[in-house]
Amino acid sequence: HRLFPDDVSRMWMSDADGAPVATLYGPCELLLDLGDGLSVKIEEITNYPFGEDIDFRFTFYRNGRRSRASHEMAFSYRLPAWCSPDGKAGFRTERRAWKSGEVFSIHLPMKPVFEDNPVQGRSVVMGPLVYSYSIPSKWEEDTATYENLAGKQCRNPEFRSWTITPSAEWNYALKDCSPDEIEIVRRDTDGFPFDEGQSPLVLRVKAC
Repeated sequence: HRLFPDDVSRMWMSDADGAPVATLYGPCELLLDLGDGLSVKIEEITNYPFGEDIDFRFTFYRNGRRSRASHEMAFSYRLPAWCSPDGKAGFRTERRAWKSGEVFSIHLPMKPVFEDNPVQGRSVVMGPLVYSYSIPSKWEEDTATYENLAGKQCRNPEFRSWTITPSAEWNYALKDCSPDEIEIVRRDTDGFPFDEGQSPLVLRVKAC
C-alpha cells in the first residue's frame, strides 16, 4: 500500500490566503493555523471512497481556547470529474461566516460504468475506484535468500515476505451486459477495506 502515504499527504492544501482546501477525501482530521491566534480543526467524517457523503465539522480556537464567535473563512473542496455536471474536475468555494460545531456536507454521486482500456479489455469503474475480481489466494511465507536481491532478508517479524498465488479459478471475462445491470452490494466490515473480503462495497456483474 505504498500509495497511501502520498494520498494522505495531499488530502489538504491551503489557498493563497491560507484558507483550507480539501483535495483528496477520506476520514481524517486537520488542524490549521489561520493567523492572528486563530486556528480551525476540521473533522472529515465519511466512508469515501466507498460512500458518497462527506461531512466536515469545524471547530475554531482563539489562542488555544474554543471560540464561540463567528469567523469569516473560505472553504474550498474538489469536485471530481466523474460527478461534475460538465464532466470536468474543479474546485468549489464556500465563503461565509462559520461557527464551532457547524457541519458542511457534500454529496458525490457514484454510479458504475464501463471504461474501455487503451489497448484491450474493459474495466468496471465506480466513483474514484476501479473494481476487479477478488481472486481467491493462497499465502505462503517466503524465507528464501535471493542472489538478485543482494542477499537481503527482512528481519522484522511484522513485515514478512509472502508468495501469493491463486487458489481457485480466476480467468474470467465480462459477459455482455450494461452498467445498469451491475448489482451494488453494501455490507458492514471491520477490517482494512482494501484487504481481500473486507471491502464494504461489492459490485456483481455477469462473467464467463
